[in-house]
Amino acid sequence: MTDPMTQISQHSFNVGDIVELKSGSPKMTVEEVRVDGNLSHVSCVWFDNEKVFRDNFTNFALNKILNEAKTRDVIGR
Repeated sequence: MTDPMTQISQHSFNVGDIVELKSGSPKMTVEEVRVDGNLSHVSCVWFDNEKVFRDNFTNFALNKILNEAKTRDVIGR
């Protein structure tokens, strides 16, 4: 039986979220999320030296990162 909290975290990406690969990557913005059973396909966009890149990743390969402005609000800077 799958833990309900695991299911929530597996599909917790939303359009506009800032993410990165678990192995490390530039910051990427989520453009689209498609759910297929227990797997989410997350389409991301990012820039590298003023060139635009797009690719698709599974939810298991990504970590959501806090928006820097929200982080400043939380830590009071």
